[in-house]
Amino acid sequence: MPVGAAIRMHRHIHEDEVLYIRSGIAHVRVGSLQGNADAGTLVFIPRNTWASVKNVGKAPVSLLFEFNAAGFDRYMRCESVPAGEPAPPVGPSEDKRCAQLGDVEYR
Repeated sequence: MPVGAAIRMHRHIHEDEVLYIRSGIAHVRVGSLQGNADAGTLVFIPRNTWASVKNVGKAPVSLLFEFNAAGFDRYMRCESVPAGEPAPPVGPSEDKRCAQLGDVEYR
């Protein structure tokens, strides 16, 4: 994630998520909790819990995310393009369709 970039507030309806911060500093909100997560931090996000991540450091954040069940992969496939192809803009209706397909809800 570039400096200042964010993953906006969202929740995964049916999947628990684990974030692993590989490098950088991210401000993470999980439900009513929030704080900075440095490299090496694991963050558990229970299903149906609102969460967001923002790079608050001076360097890019590298992170991995993993889910306990399939679901979000459908969202990623819906909004992805083959390697080397330009990504066309995704309009609000297409984004909503992809989110529903992938069991994720964004604010």
